[in-house]
Amino acid sequence: MEALSKGEHGLLYGVRVVELGTDLAPALAAMMLAEHGAQVVRLVDDAHPPVDPVLDAVTARGKTELEVSGTRGLPELLALADVVIAPLGSYPETAIQAARKTNPGLVTCRVAPFPEGHPLAGLPGHEPIPSMAGYLYNKIVGQPYYHTFAIASVLAGQYAAIGIAAALVARESTRRGQHVETSLFESSIAAQVLQVLIKAGIPRGFVPLRMVGSPFMRAWECSDGRYVYLHITMPKHNAAMLDQLERNGYGPQVASLRALMSEQTRRDPSMVGSISEAEQLKAIYADIFLSKQAHEWETLFGDHLCCIKIRTIDEWLEASREAGMSDATLVKDPVFGELVTPGALVEPLHARVFVGPRSPGRLEEVLARWQEGHGARWEDSPPENLSHPLAGVRVVDLSRIIAGPCAARVLAELGADVLSINSESRLDWSLSFHLIFNAGKRSVTLDFTDAAGKERLWAVLRDFGPDILVHNYRHLDLARSIGVGPEQVREQFPAITYTHVNAYGNHGVWKERPGFEQVVQAVSGIQVGYARGGRPTLLPSPVIDIGCGLLGAFGSLLGLYHRHRTGVGAAVTTHLTSVAVLLQLRQVAAYQRSACLARAKQAGSKIGFDPSREILSGILLARGESVCVAGSRGDLTRWLAFLGHPGFADRVAASIGGRIGRGVADEAPELAALRVTLASRSLARWKQLLEEAGLSGSIGLVTQPPLGHIVEDMAKNDRRLIPLVRQRAHPGTSKPLAFVASPVTLSETPLNDVYPTPLRGTHTREVLGRVGVEAPEGTGIVPYPVELPLWKHAVTFVRWGYFAWRSGNI
Repeated sequence: MEALSKGEHGLLYGVRVVELGTDLAPALAAMMLAEHGAQVVRLVDDAHPPVDPVLDAVTARGKTELEVSGTRGLPELLALADVVIAPLGSYPETAIQAARKTNPGLVTCRVAPFPEGHPLAGLPGHEPIPSMAGYLYNKIVGQPYYHTFAIASVLAGQYAAIGIAAALVARESTRRGQHVETSLFESSIAAQVLQVLIKAGIPRGFVPLRMVGSPFMRAWECSDGRYVYLHITMPKHNAAMLDQLERNGYGPQVASLRALMSEQTRRDPSMVGSISEAEQLKAIYADIFLSKQAHEWETLFGDHLCCIKIRTIDEWLEASREAGMSDATLVKDPVFGELVTPGALVEPLHARVFVGPRSPGRLEEVLARWQEGHGARWEDSPPENLSHPLAGVRVVDLSRIIAGPCAARVLAELGADVLSINSESRLDWSLSFHLIFNAGKRSVTLDFTDAAGKERLWAVLRDFGPDILVHNYRHLDLARSIGVGPEQVREQFPAITYTHVNAYGNHGVWKERPGFEQVVQAVSGIQVGYARGGRPTLLPSPVIDIGCGLLGAFGSLLGLYHRHRTGVGAAVTTHLTSVAVLLQLRQVAAYQRSACLARAKQAGSKIGFDPSREILSGILLARGESVCVAGSRGDLTRWLAFLGHPGFADRVAASIGGRIGRGVADEAPELAALRVTLASRSLARWKQLLEEAGLSGSIGLVTQPPLGHIVEDMAKNDRRLIPLVRQRAHPGTSKPLAFVASPVTLSETPLNDVYPTPLRGTHTREVLGRVGVEAPEGTGIVPYPVELPLWKHAVTFVRWGYFAWRSGNI
């Protein structure tokens, strides 16, 4: 225990994990465990090599690989393991059931494309299929738009890791393991939670497309043809931008901007007074930004304002390393040599992380090591009165917007008592975030910017006695100046888990820069990759914020597990740009693939990249209906031959070698040929032709139903104890709203069906009363924006939506 408390080991020291299969989501879950000292043994079967060996090596960092044939050695490993992770199809149920009898502490985890029993569960499991069905390619307006980001796999991997960590925490009390399950389909829906809320009935006081249309939140072209992204939608940021422009020689333009800005715009730049005003402001800013190169604007303003050069993922991998950040790191892979992999996703302040290359191992050596340290004894009969994994755990959430609140909401769904403490700020532009991510929490509003407010905050904290504290201040030094730095909090609560999420981490020259989801999408390559050429475009889902929130929840669980075993607290941090790199793992692999394969060949390795096995996917039209198609290049070529293109494979074979290192956003010629060949045929005919070709088991076809019908559609197919999506009444709103639960289930200690989000500040009077502060009824409650008449809401939504679309913002 003493060694552990000094940080000589990771937070998961001693945990033994078996990883099966080569799917991305389970590999990521195992990678997250390995990062914190878990001994992850990955079984590699030469008869079933990975489709992309470079991507496989990236996600294998920190693991021990055992080459086995079939299930050789698996029973012995499972008898000693704490966790086994596997995708659907490689899950040896008989071996698992046998292991549970002798090892009742075993935590099993399965990640599937679709939940068991779902009508689409029989489709091929290529990631784009559950992504399309789960609305991942949905836009706020218009037809689905295909992209290549591994959102479904990344979020499913994170939810799997959260479920495993929660099961390990619960095991300390129940003395028994359990089964954890999630799916790419459900994780895709969780990623689109904002659009689910909007399209299934957002309160009419919120007009999201008005914010999207704001000229103060968009990409601007510069004199070098590159772009900067500007995000100055807060009044103080907007005013600072005008002042700095004026000081740098743009006095006449600033005078015009100030003359144009209405009182409404000055008060809230995210909600510009009118479309006419927005048009005129946009024209002036367009001229201003065309006067300098992108890097000059970032140099001028980027340290203090969200005005940054838009980069590709390749550029960000290099820029972040040069800046001293932890987003990416170089490891010495035993096959490919120098390999770029993600850096530490969750960083403890007082414990080690393990980010290094994979290493080959021998079954006999692993078994000997695991047997030597095997001492845990678990119960072989289920305990009575099982509760939620975090029952009795108390969490204080000082964060706002999405990432931090998302982390705390996940903890609430795991059974924690969460107290959200925010200022009394208005909810005009952040109403949807409040409604989604503060479910299951009690809400207090408190101003602790002065000495009296800080004293009141600490009185509340001491009365509540938190086990976890979550916040998202820009950096830890700022938290220290406010009085809630890690040292200050842990001095009062030595066993607490202190969780910090921010934009750029706490290392390097970027750590003090402001950052939002949209800005991080811009700087990390997401906007460029989503646009696939032309003007960078915002991906219309806060997936980076959500992913960072999930990492925050995972880090909090690591701290709890560490405390259970040692009695010592922990402090953990994570940040947005590390998630952005994670979402682009396929791009990370593609950009270094050619060099890696060349080094492997030079070293005498036979490992290569077989283009015929590469999964190609895209959204095509079948008589105007959007259809996602996904299959291997070889299978798509065979289908094209069946459709009357017998020489197609020969025509493209010569170009395949040149595309081994290509960007994954480029449309493959196989898909282009299918686009032309099948455009005039119905989807029913597509499916018939696929059946006739004998390829329906390997090529997937799926459409996307209207998102507005998701509540009704899910009610027909949802088999979860807590429904994934349903309508729920919310205090302060005129009608029920769509609610999306966490897409992870635990078999023995189920999730908590959290109550809907209260009005902000609902519990202020009650909580203050507990610390001796008398307050009148209604103290601290922040009302929601007044709802517009339906016709006015619809007109405003359509007008601003059209303007945002015409402006290139969506």
